[in-house]
Amino acid sequence: MNGYRNGGGNGEVDGPTNSIGGGSPTLQWKMGLLHSRGRYLTAETFGFKINATGTALRKKQLWIVEYHPSEDDTVYIRSHLGRYLSGDRRGNAACGSDELTDAERFAVECHPDGSGRWAIRNRSTGFYFGGNEERLICHEKQPGNDDWWTPHFAFPPQVNNNQQVGA
Repeated sequence: MNGYRNGGGNGEVDGPTNSIGGGSPTLQWKMGLLHSRGRYLTAETFGFKINATGTALRKKQLWIVEYHPSEDDTVYIRSHLGRYLSGDRRGNAACGSDELTDAERFAVECHPDGSGRWAIRNRSTGFYFGGNEERLICHEKQPGNDDWWTPHFAFPPQVNNNQQVGA
């Protein structure tokens, strides 16, 4: 993502590397994606609908970002339902696909101000993923205020319980 390789045993990787579609290994990060308006990206159970209305990081707000270094820094974003985020040429964003096509290929671009916010661009269309809380789209050619996301990494509990008492 942006030419920098993350992970590699430093605690950022959530679980072992995986392989998608028989391709090269991937790195996976479990996280919530906080919209610029302060709400989490949510995958609803009914109809695989998405919105940015979550107020806390719970199961519906957990996403797996699968990084593919061999695919020009491509990421795939998978919901807790095992479905992938996608964007089409008409600007529609969805999360109902369980197969990977060009519509599910994204790139992450970091905000130039160093805040750690991400713009998520569909690699097939070149459109950025964003919008308002109830209507998320892949429509903008340049990221606007509603197209920036803050990643909140979700680490397994044992990472937080390794602190020594009295040290």
